[in-house]
Amino acid sequence: MNEKNGANLDESDKIWIDQQWTAVMADDDLNVVANRNNRGQYDLVLTEKVQDVLLDRHEKNGELATQFFVKLDFRQMLLGYLGGTYDEFRKRADVTQ
Repeated sequence: MNEKNGANLDESDKIWIDQQWTAVMADDDLNVVANRNNRGQYDLVLTEKVQDVLLDRHEKNGELATQFFVKLDFRQMLLGYLGGTYDEFRKRADVTQ
């Protein structure tokens, strides 16, 4: 995507794209269409439906962000999870102490 479109995407952008893949894969209607039709027909339905899928995922991401800023327990839980990045940074740098 970067080379073809000059998108300058990084790893966090890849995660967003993978999130959209997961949202599409979770869509029951698209699952049915894929299993009952050819690729061309699936692509037509995907093209019609993808905006709704992405907008729904966007809303859910917004809800998570709101919870972070509004709910102290959610913020603490997320900070606890993200605290694991300390160990990951040190592992990548091969810091043994």
